[in-house]
Amino acid sequence: EEDWHLGINPCEGKRLAEPRTKVNFLSYENAARMIAAVDETAPHTVDLVDLALQTGCRKKELLSLEWARVDFGNEEIVLREEDTKTSQPRTVPMNQAARRILVRRAGLRSELCPDTPWVFFHGTPATHVNVGGRVKNVKTPFATACKKAGIDDFHIHDLRHTATSWLVMEGVPLLEVSRLLGHKSITQTERYAHLAPESTRTLVQILEGNAGESSTLWSTWKTKRQWNYQSQ
Repeated sequence: EEDWHLGINPCEGKRLAEPRTKVNFLSYENAARMIAAVDETAPHTVDLVDLALQTGCRKKELLSLEWARVDFGNEEIVLREEDTKTSQPRTVPMNQAARRILVRRAGLRSELCPDTPWVFFHGTPATHVNVGGRVKNVKTPFATACKKAGIDDFHIHDLRHTATSWLVMEGVPLLEVSRLLGHKSITQTERYAHLAPESTRTLVQILEGNAGESSTLWSTWKTKRQWNYQSQ
């Protein structure tokens, strides 16, 4: 108080700590509950939500996805530069869950509208909507599912946050996560660092060869080639 009376600002020249960016993500249980709550009349929303969680892709990247860019042979999704936020093309590997979702979508396409180029298409006609037409928005069924599941303040982009958070909590190095998600800078990924509290302790143990092989991070590094998150 004396400093203020003397006309001295004790905070002058000092940088205030920046507020931590909120990272909103679901637990595995809440994710399953939300998917189960999606109205059965909107099956494309179930697949969209599930695929977003399995790949970390953005809503725009998935809704603009065409079958020509789904490579089942190499088990990867090829994203065009015009569909990514960073305007950079990106290849996203498929895990087995993502593959099953896409195989299911392909089956529906074959049954309902074999000529549609879109992975996420309308399966039933409606006002201004044709069967096979591209799904452009899932805001209403997504919000309804969240409400039915009792999940508040959760938006569709938070599915990407959820996928990122799950990877970090499982001990996947931030650089690997950043590459998979196509972050423009590692700084974007670093806001998830607090979700991996064991990582820094394990890193220094690795340096002296004392990291236990049961460690999540150790096992992740040991088998890191199996993740295949980097483009070859």
